[in-house]
Amino acid sequence: MFQLIIWRYNEHQDIKYYRLKTVTYGTSSAPYLATKCLQHLAIRNATKYPLGASILRDDFYVDDCLSGANSITAALESQRQLNILLKEAGFKLRKWCSNHPQLLNGIAPEDQEINLNLDENSTCAIKTLGLIWLPKSDQLCGRAQVSTTNSVTKE
Repeated sequence: MFQLIIWRYNEHQDIKYYRLKTVTYGTSSAPYLATKCLQHLAIRNATKYPLGASILRDDFYVDDCLSGANSITAALESQRQLNILLKEAGFKLRKWCSNHPQLLNGIAPEDQEINLNLDENSTCAIKTLGLIWLPKSDQLCGRAQVSTTNSVTKE
């Protein structure tokens, strides 16, 4: 996939053609192209990295990923496959966050969302996909505003 750019500096020059092989953010097609790129990688790597490909296919929304596993071992293997799969395609995942410290052990501090404190008395909230995730309790929350400006009265 590429974007074709047709360019000339003035009307007297020949037209030059360029192939842009990256997604240009800010264009109307950028979210679609970003998603399509991840889907293509998932299809191409389904046999080689089945766990990573499954996460790419099912757990990404544009450039945010929310995923999980039933065990630390499965989560670590999913993380490993996803990282390798994306690295081979030239992508690097950042803003890692987990409710289990073992999953962040191999992640550089600059690639982590925040330094999570999962102590008993700590509260930490992570914003993702318009929701709020509470890692300690592993809960997703939403916000709502209730308007109380017009009250219903009996006439």
